[in-house]
Amino acid sequence: MFDTLIYQQRRARLLAQITEGLIFLPGNQLSCMNYPANTYHFRQDSNFLYYAGLDVPGMAVILDADTGKSYLFGRELSMEDIVWEGNQPSLPEHAARAGLDEALPVAQLAPMLGKAMQTGRSLHYCPVYRPENLIWFQELLGIPLKAVNRRTSTALIRAIVAQRSVKQPEEIPELHKALNTTRQMHLAVMQQARAGMTEARLAGTAHGIAVGEGGELAYPIILTVNGQTLHNHYHGNTLRS
Repeated sequence: MFDTLIYQQRRARLLAQITEGLIFLPGNQLSCMNYPANTYHFRQDSNFLYYAGLDVPGMAVILDADTGKSYLFGRELSMEDIVWEGNQPSLPEHAARAGLDEALPVAQLAPMLGKAMQTGRSLHYCPVYRPENLIWFQELLGIPLKAVNRRTSTALIRAIVAQRSVKQPEEIPELHKALNTTRQMHLAVMQQARAGMTEARLAGTAHGIAVGEGGELAYPIILTVNGQTLHNHYHGNTLRS
Protein backbone atom coordinates (compact mmCIF):
# COMPACT_ATOMS: atom_id res chain seq x y z
CA MET A 1 0.00 0.00 0.00
CA PHE A 2 0.94 3.63 -0.44
CA ASP A 3 0.69 6.13 2.41
CA THR A 4 -2.82 6.51 3.84
CA LEU A 5 -2.95 10.17 2.82
CA ILE A 6 -2.65 9.22 -0.87
CA TYR A 7 -5.88 7.20 -0.77
CA GLN A 8 -7.65 9.97 1.10
CA GLN A 9 -6.55 12.51 -1.52
CA ARG A 10 -7.66 10.26 -4.37
CA ARG A 11 -11.11 9.87 -2.87
CA ALA A 12 -11.34 13.61 -2.22
CA ARG A 13 -10.60 14.31 -5.89
CA LEU A 14 -13.28 11.82 -6.91
CA LEU A 15 -15.81 13.45 -4.59
CA ALA A 16 -14.98 16.81 -6.12
CA GLN A 17 -16.31 15.41 -9.43
CA ILE A 18 -19.28 13.40 -8.11
CA THR A 19 -21.08 15.80 -5.79
CA GLU A 20 -24.31 13.97 -4.91
CA GLY A 21 -25.47 10.47 -4.05
CA LEU A 22 -23.49 7.39 -3.07
CA ILE A 23 -20.38 6.12 -4.85
CA PHE A 24 -20.20 2.33 -4.58
CA LEU A 25 -16.72 0.81 -5.05
CA PRO A 26 -16.95 -2.97 -4.65
CA GLY A 27 -13.93 -5.17 -4.17
CA ASN A 28 -13.70 -8.62 -5.69
CA GLN A 29 -14.70 -11.92 -4.11
CA LEU A 30 -12.75 -15.17 -4.00
CA SER A 31 -13.54 -17.38 -6.98
CA CYS A 32 -13.62 -21.15 -6.47
CA MET A 33 -11.82 -23.71 -8.64
CA ASN A 34 -13.49 -26.98 -7.69
CA TYR A 35 -14.72 -26.57 -4.09
CA PRO A 36 -15.24 -23.55 -1.81
CA ALA A 37 -11.91 -23.67 0.04
CA ASN A 38 -9.82 -24.10 -3.14
CA THR A 39 -9.83 -20.77 -4.93
CA TYR A 40 -8.12 -19.21 -7.91
CA HIS A 41 -5.36 -16.69 -7.22
CA PHE A 42 -7.10 -13.60 -5.86
CA ARG A 43 -7.03 -10.45 -7.99
CA GLN A 44 -8.50 -7.36 -6.40
CA ASP A 45 -10.58 -4.90 -8.43
CA SER A 46 -8.30 -2.16 -9.76
CA ASN A 47 -10.60 0.72 -8.84
CA PHE A 48 -10.94 -0.62 -5.30
CA LEU A 49 -7.14 -0.86 -5.04
CA TYR A 50 -6.74 2.67 -6.39
CA TYR A 51 -9.12 4.26 -3.90
CA ALA A 52 -8.66 1.99 -0.86
CA GLY A 53 -5.43 0.01 -1.39
CA LEU A 54 -6.74 -3.08 0.43
CA ASP A 55 -5.86 -6.35 -1.29
CA VAL A 56 -8.46 -8.31 0.67
CA PRO A 57 -11.46 -10.22 -0.77
CA GLY A 58 -15.09 -9.52 0.09
CA MET A 59 -14.86 -5.81 0.85
CA ALA A 60 -16.65 -2.73 -0.47
CA VAL A 61 -16.33 1.03 -0.04
CA ILE A 62 -19.16 3.55 0.00
CA LEU A 63 -18.42 7.26 -0.42
CA ASP A 64 -21.28 9.55 0.53
CA ALA A 65 -20.94 12.53 -1.80
CA ASP A 66 -23.47 14.57 0.19
CA THR A 67 -21.73 14.25 3.55
CA GLY A 68 -18.18 13.43 2.47
CA LYS A 69 -18.14 10.40 4.77
CA SER A 70 -16.50 7.11 3.74
CA TYR A 71 -17.36 3.57 4.81
CA LEU A 72 -15.56 0.23 4.55
CA PHE A 73 -17.74 -2.88 4.53
CA GLY A 74 -16.37 -6.36 5.15
CA ARG A 75 -16.50 -9.25 7.54
CA GLU A 76 -14.48 -10.07 10.62
CA LEU A 77 -12.55 -13.33 10.52
CA SER A 78 -14.09 -16.31 12.28
CA MET A 79 -12.08 -18.64 14.52
CA GLU A 80 -11.97 -21.13 11.63
CA ASP A 81 -10.52 -18.42 9.36
CA ILE A 82 -7.84 -17.65 11.95
CA VAL A 83 -6.94 -21.34 12.29
CA TRP A 84 -6.40 -21.62 8.53
CA GLU A 85 -5.00 -18.17 7.76
CA GLY A 86 -3.49 -16.94 11.04
CA ASN A 87 -4.19 -13.64 12.73
CA GLN A 88 -5.16 -10.88 10.30
CA PRO A 89 -5.93 -7.17 10.76
CA SER A 90 -9.44 -6.42 12.00
CA LEU A 91 -11.96 -4.59 9.84
CA PRO A 92 -11.44 -1.28 11.74
CA GLU A 93 -7.68 -1.70 11.31
CA HIS A 94 -8.14 -2.13 7.55
CA ALA A 95 -10.31 1.00 7.49
CA ALA A 96 -7.66 2.96 9.38
CA ARG A 97 -4.92 1.87 6.96
CA ALA A 98 -7.00 3.16 4.04
CA GLY A 99 -8.04 6.34 5.87
CA LEU A 100 -11.74 5.45 5.72
CA ASP A 101 -14.05 6.97 8.31
CA GLU A 102 -16.00 3.95 9.50
CA ALA A 103 -15.88 0.15 9.30
CA LEU A 104 -19.18 -1.72 9.13
CA PRO A 105 -20.24 -5.37 8.77
CA VAL A 106 -21.00 -6.29 5.18
CA ALA A 107 -24.54 -7.17 6.31
CA GLN A 108 -25.20 -3.43 6.68
CA LEU A 109 -24.34 -2.68 3.05
CA ALA A 110 -27.71 -3.71 1.55
CA PRO A 111 -29.74 -1.58 4.02
CA MET A 112 -27.61 1.49 3.27
CA LEU A 113 -27.97 1.03 -0.49
CA GLY A 114 -31.67 0.23 -0.18
CA LYS A 115 -32.38 3.34 1.88
CA ALA A 116 -30.55 5.50 -0.65
CA MET A 117 -32.55 4.07 -3.54
CA GLN A 118 -35.87 4.39 -1.68
CA THR A 119 -35.23 8.07 -0.99
CA GLY A 120 -34.30 8.80 -4.60
CA ARG A 121 -30.59 9.32 -4.07
CA SER A 122 -28.24 8.58 -6.96
CA LEU A 123 -26.15 5.41 -6.81
CA HIS A 124 -22.92 5.57 -8.80
CA TYR A 125 -21.01 2.42 -9.74
CA CYS A 126 -18.90 1.15 -12.63
CA PRO A 127 -19.67 -1.81 -14.93
CA VAL A 128 -19.51 -5.15 -13.12
CA TYR A 129 -17.39 -7.85 -14.80
CA ARG A 130 -17.13 -10.67 -12.24
CA PRO A 131 -20.01 -13.20 -12.13
CA GLU A 132 -19.81 -13.33 -8.32
CA ASN A 133 -20.19 -9.56 -8.12
CA LEU A 134 -23.06 -9.52 -10.61
CA ILE A 135 -24.97 -11.89 -8.32
CA TRP A 136 -23.95 -9.79 -5.30
CA PHE A 137 -25.25 -6.61 -6.97
CA GLN A 138 -28.51 -8.35 -7.84
CA GLU A 139 -28.97 -9.27 -4.18
CA LEU A 140 -27.88 -5.88 -2.83
CA LEU A 141 -29.97 -3.76 -5.18
CA GLY A 142 -32.94 -6.08 -5.67
CA ILE A 143 -32.84 -5.73 -9.44
CA PRO A 144 -32.64 -8.35 -12.24
CA LEU A 145 -29.16 -9.61 -13.06
CA LYS A 146 -29.33 -8.24 -16.61
CA ALA A 147 -30.25 -4.79 -15.30
CA VAL A 148 -27.11 -4.39 -13.18
CA ASN A 149 -24.86 -3.11 -15.96
CA ARG A 150 -27.61 -1.01 -17.50
CA ARG A 151 -27.59 1.22 -14.40
CA THR A 152 -23.91 2.09 -14.30
CA SER A 153 -22.87 5.71 -13.81
CA THR A 154 -21.35 7.43 -16.84
CA ALA A 155 -20.34 10.34 -14.62
CA LEU A 156 -18.39 8.03 -12.31
CA ILE A 157 -16.76 6.18 -15.20
CA ARG A 158 -15.56 9.44 -16.73
CA ALA A 159 -14.33 10.79 -13.40
CA ILE A 160 -12.32 7.65 -12.64
CA VAL A 161 -10.84 7.46 -16.15
CA ALA A 162 -9.79 11.12 -16.00
CA GLN A 163 -8.17 10.65 -12.60
CA ARG A 164 -6.41 7.34 -13.19
CA SER A 165 -5.10 8.38 -16.61
CA VAL A 166 -2.78 10.91 -14.93
CA LYS A 167 -0.15 9.05 -12.92
CA GLN A 168 1.03 10.40 -9.59
CA PRO A 169 4.75 10.43 -8.66
CA GLU A 170 4.44 7.38 -6.39
CA GLU A 171 2.95 5.35 -9.25
CA ILE A 172 5.88 5.85 -11.65
CA PRO A 173 8.32 3.48 -9.85
CA GLU A 174 5.63 0.79 -9.87
CA LEU A 175 5.26 1.18 -13.64
CA HIS A 176 9.04 0.91 -14.05
CA LYS A 177 9.08 -2.22 -11.89
CA ALA A 178 6.38 -3.85 -14.03
CA LEU A 179 8.20 -2.93 -17.24
CA ASN A 180 11.51 -4.28 -15.95
CA THR A 181 9.86 -7.56 -14.97
CA THR A 182 8.22 -7.79 -18.40
CA ARG A 183 11.62 -7.22 -20.01
CA GLN A 184 13.17 -10.01 -17.93
CA MET A 185 10.38 -12.38 -18.96
CA HIS A 186 10.79 -11.70 -22.69
CA LEU A 187 14.60 -11.84 -22.63
CA ALA A 188 14.64 -15.10 -20.66
CA VAL A 189 12.30 -16.78 -23.14
CA MET A 190 14.32 -15.55 -26.13
CA GLN A 191 17.61 -16.66 -24.57
CA GLN A 192 16.40 -20.11 -23.50
CA ALA A 193 14.39 -21.05 -26.59
CA ARG A 194 15.89 -24.10 -28.32
CA ALA A 195 14.66 -26.62 -30.83
CA GLY A 196 13.06 -29.56 -29.03
CA MET A 197 11.74 -27.48 -26.11
CA THR A 198 8.02 -27.25 -25.48
CA GLU A 199 6.10 -24.01 -25.38
CA ALA A 200 5.03 -25.00 -21.87
CA ARG A 201 8.63 -25.02 -20.62
CA LEU A 202 9.18 -21.46 -21.81
CA ALA A 203 5.78 -20.28 -20.58
CA GLY A 204 6.70 -21.66 -17.16
CA THR A 205 9.95 -19.70 -17.21
CA ALA A 206 8.11 -16.47 -17.97
CA HIS A 207 5.46 -17.09 -15.32
CA GLY A 208 8.10 -17.96 -12.74
CA ILE A 209 9.87 -14.64 -13.26
CA ALA A 210 6.62 -12.71 -12.79
CA VAL A 211 5.89 -14.51 -9.52
CA GLY A 212 9.52 -14.34 -8.39
CA GLU A 213 9.48 -10.56 -8.74
CA GLY A 214 6.45 -10.35 -6.46
CA GLY A 215 3.83 -9.99 -9.18
CA GLU A 216 1.43 -12.05 -11.24
CA LEU A 217 0.39 -12.25 -14.85
CA ALA A 218 -1.82 -9.45 -16.15
CA TYR A 219 -3.36 -11.95 -18.60
CA PRO A 220 -2.68 -15.58 -19.63
CA ILE A 221 0.64 -16.02 -21.42
CA ILE A 222 0.49 -16.14 -25.21
CA LEU A 223 3.61 -18.11 -26.16
CA THR A 224 3.16 -20.11 -29.32
CA VAL A 225 4.80 -21.31 -32.52
CA ASN A 226 1.54 -20.34 -34.21
CA GLY A 227 1.89 -16.58 -34.06
CA GLN A 228 -0.81 -16.13 -36.67
CA THR A 229 -3.39 -16.91 -33.94
CA LEU A 230 -3.68 -13.91 -31.66
CA HIS A 231 -5.25 -15.42 -28.52
CA ASN A 232 -3.52 -18.79 -28.39
CA HIS A 233 -3.09 -20.07 -24.82
CA TYR A 234 -2.19 -23.65 -25.80
CA HIS A 235 1.39 -24.53 -24.83
CA GLY A 236 1.69 -28.12 -26.03
CA ASN A 237 3.72 -27.58 -29.20
CA THR A 238 7.44 -28.31 -29.56
CA LEU A 239 9.86 -25.77 -30.98
CA ARG A 240 11.67 -26.73 -34.18
CA SER A 241 14.62 -25.11 -35.92
